[in-house]
Amino acid sequence: QGLDGKKEEIKIAPGQKSVLEKKFYEGDYKLVLLGDNGKKDERNISVRQKPHIALERPDAGSHIGLGPRIHFRWKADEYYAKYVIEISKDLAFKDLALKAETKLNVAFVNYLAPGTYFWHVRGFDDKDYLLPTSDNSTFSVYLPKGVKIRGPASK
Repeated sequence: QGLDGKKEEIKIAPGQKSVLEKKFYEGDYKLVLLGDNGKKDERNISVRQKPHIALERPDAGSHIGLGPRIHFRWKADEYYAKYVIEISKDLAFKDLALKAETKLNVAFVNYLAPGTYFWHVRGFDDKDYLLPTSDNSTFSVYLPKGVKIRGPASK
């Protein structure tokens, strides 16, 4: 029910963790989950049109010289209990270079090959429900002039 007192019942099938097909308006709601055994789980939730995760670092479109590690950072609101950072070579996130879970709002990534990457952060609440994913951002890793990459000594 909305905190304005208007009630609307939405049924979710057992095992379903999302109601993404339902149009919710921005605002604060009381979520009441009823289990098969009659047990109730009540909590306040906020619905927002934009993700609650704001990507901070690296800046969108950054060009990063090949180095030992890249620092990723984002801001999120108090609803998030854990995050999954995904870094991909394609915007559809099918060719993942990295997928890592963290409870912090930072990640350090070692040695990405030169190229263009896309990244975003997916967030989950304390009951492992998926919350809004951040917008996608992009950065590129380049090989600085004069730097050569050596293969294994056996080649």
